[in-house]
Amino acid sequence: MLIVIDGYNLIFAIPELENLVKADNIEDAREKLISIMVNYKQNKKYNVVLVFDSSHDCCNSSRKEISGLEIVYARYSKDADTEIKNIIDHCQNPKDTCVVTHDKDIRRYVQKKGSNLINPEDFYKEVIKVIRPEKKKLPKEPASKISGPS
Repeated sequence: MLIVIDGYNLIFAIPELENLVKADNIEDAREKLISIMVNYKQNKKYNVVLVFDSSHDCCNSSRKEISGLEIVYARYSKDADTEIKNIIDHCQNPKDTCVVTHDKDIRRYVQKKGSNLINPEDFYKEVIKVIRPEKKKLPKEPASKISGPS
C-alpha cells in the first residue's frame, strides 16, 4: 500500500499543528507531522510519501527520506498538487494507492486513476489509533489469582 499525503492539508486537520502554523511556526508543525508519520510508517509498514508545497518557505532539496518516510517538497515551478498527480501517474498499481487530501482537483484526478481517497481528518484518526493504541485493560482479578498457585 502506498499512501500519498498532501502535507499542509493534514497539518490543518490536526488542531495542535494548525495552532503552530497560526503562531507562525510552520517549520515546527511540519517537523512534528514528519515525526508522527515516521511513527505511523514504522507501525504500519506502508510506503508513505508526504508532499509539501515549497511556497511556504524556501526548501533546498526537493526530496528526502527520514526513516523510510519519503518527503517531497514541490519546487517553485510546481506545487504539491502537481507532485501528487505525478506520483499517482507513476504508480504501477493505482488501486493500491491512497491519497490523503481535501483538494477537489486532486480528488477528481485520483478518482479517475482508480486510487483511493481519504480526507485528512479521517486519516489522522487512523494514525492516532496506530501510534497511540489504547492501553490494555487491566484484569479485574489479582495477579496472584491469574498466575495460579505458587
